[in-house]
Amino acid sequence: AFLKHAGRAGLNAAQQILLIHLISYWWAAGKDPFPSLATLRDRTGLSEKTIGQHLKKLEEKLWISRQRRFNKSNKYDLDRLARRVAWLAGTQTIPGSAIPPIRLYTKKY
Repeated sequence: AFLKHAGRAGLNAAQQILLIHLISYWWAAGKDPFPSLATLRDRTGLSEKTIGQHLKKLEEKLWISRQRRFNKSNKYDLDRLARRVAWLAGTQTIPGSAIPPIRLYTKKY
């Protein structure tokens, strides 16, 4: 559901790629992934500055949240992402959830 609707949900290609790479580090529920910016840089080909800008936008759009770790790296909470993907797939409703609905964009021809 994520890849099918990500563009309509207002995510650009770089944000989609970052989310996919963050998900690839999410091995167990309740254990937030914490890849470094250098690791994300190496895996995506984006600069650390660009990655930081896109992560900030993903936080503003309420797709993820970041928490600073002891060594200046971040821990990424992907629960919002999981709830939104479930909503996009039609398996979960947003009312009662802490996550507001996603504004889906439609192309005008």
